[in-house]
Amino acid sequence: MGENYILDFNDDYDDYPNFTHLNCRKIVGSRFICSDEAKAQLKQMIAQHGIRGLHFLDSGDYHYITKLMCDQIDEPFDLVLFDHHTDMQEASFGKLLTCGDWVCDCIEQNPKLHQVMVAGPDVQSFSQLNFHSGKLKMITEEDFLQHKARRKIAAFQSEYPVYLSVDKDILAKDQALTNWSQGQLDLKTLQTCLQQVLHTQHLIGADICGMPEANQLLAEQIQAKQINQKADKMLIDTLQPYLSAS
Repeated sequence: MGENYILDFNDDYDDYPNFTHLNCRKIVGSRFICSDEAKAQLKQMIAQHGIRGLHFLDSGDYHYITKLMCDQIDEPFDLVLFDHHTDMQEASFGKLLTCGDWVCDCIEQNPKLHQVMVAGPDVQSFSQLNFHSGKLKMITEEDFLQHKARRKIAAFQSEYPVYLSVDKDILAKDQALTNWSQGQLDLKTLQTCLQQVLHTQHLIGADICGMPEANQLLAEQIQAKQINQKADKMLIDTLQPYLSAS
């Protein structure tokens, strides 16, 4: 089993005692867009602690770190992403890695990657993509709402091991609170789909992102913390047995 750790950029994880806390608050140029200096620091940190465990990445502003995690995998693998957004937008900052286009970079730059299953964006989000690849498998939010997602997950699964990434913005606002627009899934549906993936594919490692807006009123902070800790507990309890068995 690998090491479970938190990449803590905003000091939001004071109640996760069973995880190693890695202080990322002094990494400059890391929010939304990953500077070359930030990338070097994060790659060194990830290489030191490994990827074969469960990792919290803070908010979706840092979801590009999943690409850096995948860069460490030395065998053919699938990436399975549960997210309300495609993270495959047209590059806006040249060759810099960002939270909006990291999946494209992962597909184009990682020779070990067999396929990427992106589950959760709506039909319109997928239709607006200018990025296309035979490695990309899509499951829409509508598929979940129309009870078609599990059939599609089964159709897309392979014999390869999987790296799993979950952005809690795929969940409805009464299930998690994040600083990005959110989907409509409930925790039970997400849990069932995660278990379906992991029942047949070996889990290499997993990460979770999605945190609320900063600078909220105290009452809003308390509510967000309670809601997100419930979601995080479900994710930990669901994923940890598969990681412990690896």
